[in-house]
Amino acid sequence: MQAQHDYDLHENANVYRGAYELSAQSTFTFNDARKRLEDFIGAERRTTVFTMNATAAMNLVAQAWGERNIAAGDCIVCALSDHHSATLPFALLSERVGADMVYVPFDDSGRLDREEFARALERKPKLVCLTHVGNVFGIAQPVKQLADEAHEAGARVLVDAAQSFAHGGVDVRELGADWVAFSAHKAYGPMGIGALWISDGAFDEMDPRGGGGGTVSHVSTESYYLRPKALQYEPGTPPVSQAVGWAAAIDYLDALGKEDIARHDEALTRYAVRGLQRIDGVNVLGDHSRADGQTGLVSFTVRSATPSDVAGFLAGLGVAVRSGGHCALPLHAALGLVGSSRISIGVYTTRDDIDAALAAVALCRQAYEPCR
Repeated sequence: MQAQHDYDLHENANVYRGAYELSAQSTFTFNDARKRLEDFIGAERRTTVFTMNATAAMNLVAQAWGERNIAAGDCIVCALSDHHSATLPFALLSERVGADMVYVPFDDSGRLDREEFARALERKPKLVCLTHVGNVFGIAQPVKQLADEAHEAGARVLVDAAQSFAHGGVDVRELGADWVAFSAHKAYGPMGIGALWISDGAFDEMDPRGGGGGTVSHVSTESYYLRPKALQYEPGTPPVSQAVGWAAAIDYLDALGKEDIARHDEALTRYAVRGLQRIDGVNVLGDHSRADGQTGLVSFTVRSATPSDVAGFLAGLGVAVRSGGHCALPLHAALGLVGSSRISIGVYTTRDDIDAALAAVALCRQAYEPCR
């Protein structure tokens, strides 16, 4: 917030537009923010497109790549556990062009069912959408292995990394994907900005789906020349202030240390899971007993109480949880649920915070215990 305030107060001018000092400084600051993001995710220069959020990033893939490469009869593979933002852009695309959507189920642990995934790849999909960390189970998927298998089947791979960005960081070189989508607001940054990282091969197969100032180096009545790589996909005035705020949030994460953040989140996640499992009538979604993939959130249900009941009861005790379908209704439907409640863990969360949440859940369970 301070970084954005300072920018808005002292440097606020349109970028790439003016030769005067304020505009030049604003352009430098904006480019530096992009560089900061690319350094954090292990990306090369100008391979990330700033978007409104991760949802917009995945819609960009559906529009700029999908409309050029997906045709009637083609197959797109997603997971039943994916966030709606990772499935709906491609469901809409499939409906428009007559392609098929295949939803891979999850196994008892909450991880992608590998046998069903292998069967889906037998259909030779054009695109496979993977989620690095789901926003319901909160369990990390073996994305690199899955992406390699998808590539062997001839597919391009999109990874939704919105949930994993803040929990130990993301290195695009280690994911093996063609696109990776992020949101700033899930990583202590401002709302209203996200990003899409694009591999060189994927860039070559995309067409811009929006034009305007900033995307071209020359325009005449006969022709136009697009700017290189990411800049082709950022028409108009970009979200400069939000980019500056996001860069400051990345500095904050770097100062804490990716490995330290991961250890902190994993330890508190396990502590929360164990505590919830000790409360009679509380069911934790997903298998958190394995050593891998504890990434800062736990979803659960309370017998005899709806998710809204739980959230309202806990709110009255000063405990904030998310309730409902979490933009993952097919996942909940597969579990026979209308929704769940979710504890989210951040770098500022303490064991005392988890204890307070567990005590509140225990009181909620008692309050909604049926009369006997």
